[in-house]
Amino acid sequence: MTDIMYLGFDPGGITGIIWTTYENKDLLHPAVCTPMQTCDVIYSVLKAWHSDEPLPHRIIVSGEAYTMGSSVRTHQPDALYILGAVRWMVHKFFPSVEFYITGAAEASATGNIKTLKAAGWWIPADPDQHRNRAAAQVAHAMMMTEPRRWYDLINPSDQGDTSDDKNRRTQVPTFEDSLGQGPA
Repeated sequence: MTDIMYLGFDPGGITGIIWTTYENKDLLHPAVCTPMQTCDVIYSVLKAWHSDEPLPHRIIVSGEAYTMGSSVRTHQPDALYILGAVRWMVHKFFPSVEFYITGAAEASATGNIKTLKAAGWWIPADPDQHRNRAAAQVAHAMMMTEPRRWYDLINPSDQGDTSDDKNRRTQVPTFEDSLGQGPA
């Protein structure tokens, strides 16, 4: 299978960034950055991953959606600036990179505490949860683009295991649940 590179970010005045590859999923790179550092870090990671065209692998970038409204939420213009800057940067310099903007609730439904722990991506010492929210973006992007790989990542005992261990899964959803087709 072709390797897939994933980068997720939770934009704001303090931005959480996570990047990893499917084949080397145990090597997770978390960062917390200011807005300008965010653009530098994402550009550097994409430049390192982006080899000659056509790419020998897929690169997927997913950012958390943010809209300003009249609600009581804190207004975060930096989140909007970062989303726009990263979207422009990907379009301008890395046109073969897949770019997604996903809502926090949607990403957190896939990348919740249980599934991030099962994947080995939960960062317990993340006081503002920026890196964990970025990890949820990566989890959601993986589930949407490669659902079987996501399922295998959070259910390692299902990979060729015929023992009863796979029947004791209580922490993570089934493959069908991950796709939203399982029991309610």
